[in-house]
Amino acid sequence: MSKAPGHVSGTVDIVDDIATIRLTRSSEVILARVLGVVVEVDGREAIYLDRLVHRPEHASFCGYEPDGCVSTILRAPRE
Repeated sequence: MSKAPGHVSGTVDIVDDIATIRLTRSSEVILARVLGVVVEVDGREAIYLDRLVHRPEHASFCGYEPDGCVSTILRAPRE
């Protein structure tokens, strides 16, 4: 599931307002409603989900930088 502590690999697919998250080496599928997608001031895309799908120790989650304590915000990584 993870390649290093704090890093979770997998995919995030968004269709309509549903995010489907598939973790590598796991049959688990996580579904979450997308509350919104915005481009922040630094130019990065942020996806706001309706639930918490990451853990506090995750520095990287399916190629995104996760944030949030009540619901997850997935931010595109910095270039």
